[in-house]
Amino acid sequence: MLESGQVTDDDIGNISQKVSTILNEEFLASKDYVPKRRDWLSAYWTGFKSPEQISRVRNTGVKPEILKNVGKAITTLPDNFKPHRAVKKVYEQRAQMIETGEGLDWAMGEALAFATLLVEGNHVRLSGQDVERGTFSHRHSVIHDQETGEQYCPLDHVIINQNEEMFTVSNSSLSEFGVLGFELGYSMENPNSLVMWEAQFGDFANGAQVIFDQFISSGEAKWLRQTGLVVLLPHGYDGQGPEHSSARLERYLQMSDDNPFVIPEMDTTLRKQIQECNWQVVNVTTPANYFHVLRRQIHREFRKPLIVMSPKNLLRHKDCKSNLSEFDDVQGHPGFDKQGTRFKRLIKDQNMHSDLEEGIRRLVLCSGKVYYELDDERKKNNATDIAICRVEQLCPFPYDLIRRELKRYPNAEIVWCQEEPMNMGAYNYIAPRLATAMTALGRGTFDDVRYVGRAPSASTATGFYSMHVKEQAELVQKAIQPEPIKTNTTI
Repeated sequence: MLESGQVTDDDIGNISQKVSTILNEEFLASKDYVPKRRDWLSAYWTGFKSPEQISRVRNTGVKPEILKNVGKAITTLPDNFKPHRAVKKVYEQRAQMIETGEGLDWAMGEALAFATLLVEGNHVRLSGQDVERGTFSHRHSVIHDQETGEQYCPLDHVIINQNEEMFTVSNSSLSEFGVLGFELGYSMENPNSLVMWEAQFGDFANGAQVIFDQFISSGEAKWLRQTGLVVLLPHGYDGQGPEHSSARLERYLQMSDDNPFVIPEMDTTLRKQIQECNWQVVNVTTPANYFHVLRRQIHREFRKPLIVMSPKNLLRHKDCKSNLSEFDDVQGHPGFDKQGTRFKRLIKDQNMHSDLEEGIRRLVLCSGKVYYELDDERKKNNATDIAICRVEQLCPFPYDLIRRELKRYPNAEIVWCQEEPMNMGAYNYIAPRLATAMTALGRGTFDDVRYVGRAPSASTATGFYSMHVKEQAELVQKAIQPEPIKTNTTI
């Protein structure tokens, strides 16, 4: 720059002197500086609580009339709009779900979560590969006129004169590290926005592992920076091979900081446990529970990252449905329990057992879509003496609800069943915590936790569909077998 004449020696000297002066002043000031715990908070974070300031539990149900109104808005297309005939049928089915209040599927549960948050004035943002349509052709949040190519997004029309920036859904490039890093930053500056990143398949998160390890899992511990970022990682064994089965659930559980040997204070009206942990990991099995866990991200006084093992075949599974009553805030509808209309950290056995069931010989605990396969096998064998409970929130571990179920079935052998290999999935996280809960009740020790699932493996899954089917059938049969499960059973 000197040679080109754009600056002089005096200019350079002045710049150097200015920088040195600033650095020296800041260095001297740092000797007397005492950091304040909330210095990192921008104005948008006013009112949010740190783990020392306990936040109360809030219900996440929505008034039935609001659900009906927004449901109608997001299933109605403009009169002159000509969607693809298959997409038109999807929207007609969604409209029928709202009309009847029955059979709401996963995509509808998600859309209602987005729409009700929008009505409440919250920004909703989703990015990732093919998120507008959904990798598994389930979301269809942006649809195209088949004659003009015009685009229409129903979630941009939830309320009259809605600011189109309130809902943002954007297909992104195959650059997980960059995109997830951007969304993390966005969520840290916008605590009142539901910010989500979805991997095309769960293992695509491998490309963003630095973001998980360095920032999302530990940002609050290292820098006191909270984030409510939601990460959706499709997960589940469908015979599609190693690269499209596992979201590496075990990695996120291994990075969780809840103590496996200490049962924390579990006041039902407070969220001390979840405020003190570094993040949440869930594997949800119903559209209504997915609706509530998304809304829970916004409806509380702190922010915590949420890792979701999102489903693939449950998107269209005949039994993975919820009724509209499970989304509303009316207490007393069928299936309502004492914890209110909110996210269920554990779903108890659906056979309406009483508080004490001495005749149940086995309690099978599981998480995710393997539940439906276990339930089908139980029905096929008329195994009414087996109870199946779904651990929907793996981290932080729901000690209070697990203990409730252990008390309900005092004579049952305790089994953890998973479809992942033994060295993967939730087993190594669940087993010591389950044993801690059992020991506290005098129900046994770690040696009494039975495992049913795939054997340890270097690969996440087999590449042969026929082998997958054989393994899956065998592990489900073992979990429901009439004989006692005396040792850990690997397939």
